[in-house]
Amino acid sequence: MVASKFVVENDLTRLVVTPLPAKSIVRTSTAVVSAGALSSGLHTAVAVSATTVPLYRGSVLRFPSDLNLLVSADVAVGATSIPIVPQTFVLTDGAEGATFAEAEIYGADNAGLATATGEVDTSSFGDGTDVFMLTVSQTHEISISGIFATTGVMYDILRPYGNGKAFAKRELFFELFSADGSSYQGIARLTNYAETKPFRDVQKFTASLKVQGELISIKPE
Repeated sequence: MVASKFVVENDLTRLVVTPLPAKSIVRTSTAVVSAGALSSGLHTAVAVSATTVPLYRGSVLRFPSDLNLLVSADVAVGATSIPIVPQTFVLTDGAEGATFAEAEIYGADNAGLATATGEVDTSSFGDGTDVFMLTVSQTHEISISGIFATTGVMYDILRPYGNGKAFAKRELFFELFSADGSSYQGIARLTNYAETKPFRDVQKFTASLKVQGELISIKPE
């Protein structure tokens, strides 16, 4: 039996992705400028100059002094007010922040990480039945599945990147957050996208994120 204090409950697991520019694996930030001061208190929205990119539920607005605001609903281009998860803070008029326009995979209810190791046999004459192996590669893949939620991230990212010809060679930056405070992040290609529409059930989806290069593991603080 494992003591409850060592068990990680998955109610806080989140998967967030950021579309990357064509032929690039570098995230680019977009400026966010506050329009109007907010005095100390609990706020549920922040006024800004008109947004130039769509923002999705899960996007983070990063302002000076380590003020990070989490967007609580999809926001279209040109919006001047951004809904946020309720938070107590102070914000000055004209404060310059930034966002990577990341998008939470809303509706996902399962995520799994698998690592496959490529090895070669380096045994040689004189080793007899003993075997010596050398690791030559590691590949990482994150499988995701869940309910197909009719949100911007499904129509703007998952479907186009999963089965759209124009996005077949485009990468995503991803962050997989666990309830214990740890996370994985890296660059990946979206593959094996599928939708199912069972009778007397909800529409569902499955997909894989195939990591390109290094998988970065971040331990909880």
